[in-house]
Amino acid sequence: MTSVTSNGQDKASSPRAKPSDYEEAITAAGFGRFNIYLYLFAIPACFSTVYETSTMSYILPAAECDFQITLNQKGLLNAVTYAGMITSAILWGVMADSKGRQKVLAIGLLADGVCTLAASFSQDTITLMIFKFFGGFIINGPFAILMSFLSEFHNNKMRSRVMMFVGLCFAFATLSLPGLAWSIFPQNWTFHMGSWVMYSWQIFLAIASVPSWIAGIAILFLPESPKFLMSKGRNEEAMDVFKKIYAINHGNSSKSYPIQELVHEDMEEVKPVDISTIEGKISRPHIERTQSQIVVKSFWASFIDDLKKMKVLFHKEYLGKSIHAYTLQFCILMGLNTVRLWLPQLFYIISDYEDNVGTTRTSNLCTMIAHGVKKNENNTQGTGECEVHFSPQAYQNNVIVALVGILAYLIAGCLINALGNKRLMIIGLTLCGTMGLGLYWSTTSTMTLILSSLYVNIGSISTTSLLGVIVNFFPTNLRTIVIAVVMMFGRCGALIGNVIFPYLLALGCVESFVYVGVIMLCGAFLCFFLPGETHKNNLK
Repeated sequence: MTSVTSNGQDKASSPRAKPSDYEEAITAAGFGRFNIYLYLFAIPACFSTVYETSTMSYILPAAECDFQITLNQKGLLNAVTYAGMITSAILWGVMADSKGRQKVLAIGLLADGVCTLAASFSQDTITLMIFKFFGGFIINGPFAILMSFLSEFHNNKMRSRVMMFVGLCFAFATLSLPGLAWSIFPQNWTFHMGSWVMYSWQIFLAIASVPSWIAGIAILFLPESPKFLMSKGRNEEAMDVFKKIYAINHGNSSKSYPIQELVHEDMEEVKPVDISTIEGKISRPHIERTQSQIVVKSFWASFIDDLKKMKVLFHKEYLGKSIHAYTLQFCILMGLNTVRLWLPQLFYIISDYEDNVGTTRTSNLCTMIAHGVKKNENNTQGTGECEVHFSPQAYQNNVIVALVGILAYLIAGCLINALGNKRLMIIGLTLCGTMGLGLYWSTTSTMTLILSSLYVNIGSISTTSLLGVIVNFFPTNLRTIVIAVVMMFGRCGALIGNVIFPYLLALGCVESFVYVGVIMLCGAFLCFFLPGETHKNNLK
């Protein structure tokens, strides 16, 4: 196999040890301060993703009177972010796998900050929907790329735990939202400038743009993924990154990094695309000249070339795995994000009912929901004075759900190596389905809180585990594209679920909770047919 040293010399002219692959190189770089810096960047990046997809669920009860938002419109506002994500899935995946993780991450996060801030100045429902659509269009890239970017700075032993760390960040981000809403919404702040008005919930939305700005600036100080660089044949740049990581982690000079040369992975990456014979026919200098030519190609030419690489997903080695992953993620996010995004509204309905009507033995969740649906109709049809009641209990319940999520991810982080992603998903989704069905028989707000907490957080762990499976079963040059497409199907499920859920609520209670329970049980069934897991290095 052809290889070059870190100073560009051919192996034949420099008798050294056998060249090292990515796994050996990243293991030699070690784990330490650099990884801590990486995690510090990941925290606001995760927050920005959660904020983009979740802020509407907290805003909707508060904005009901200001914008006269009906129940069906609330479903559309929850779903419109996912519509934006669906339309950009392939675009971001191709850009990340052709242009690099770091640059695309920085651009995406900063652009998301612009969109979120612009949405906070909306003066009607349509304008709000437009900016949330573009926010979803943009944030889809950073979310998918973040998973690959973080995993490619860690060796195989640490990779699954990194995914759990990302899930833990998501849980903390989810925890911060109800606290932020609790501190802002009851203030009833209103600012006027002519005909333009800004309410307290819009200030909440403006503050939600801050993590995107922080993460976008922070990523500018991080290096490109060394795995991506190796997959493109840019071994000298990859070696520089490995040396930098080693120096920061060990406090030693980069010159003492034990790896002297790297194997060329760029030719291996393209084998599934039926050009595996190129290595024997084209000399290395010609390949390097070709790579130089690619740099100056137009964006659209590169975009089309990289789209062609996606035909490998239809190869028999990957087609079954791809379809399986798409279907499974569709089911998980259809159930998970329907309940997650409607949970603040449901807690608002419960607290409003208990504060204004009271509770009896017959006051089950279905009775409370029917009352909330009727009140929403009265508020939006102008049949009475529109009033929004902010109860501390509604926010406290959302905080508890987030705290349960943090505990759940800590437990999952301890169990992931023992159970593996597959078993963790089977157990988790089965429990989710049971909890979803159990909501129908919930008779108290406490029981509703317990069941919904378990449903949302176990479901979140399951989808994080699925992404952990995906990054191990596909090669680097396809990994971000596959994650993007998988998430596109998942967001299709989330979009459909959020649109139909208010219609199910209007029909009755049983239909709503049978739907969220059965869809998760279907996901658990699909998990049985996932490929067997291995602890071998699958980063080709």
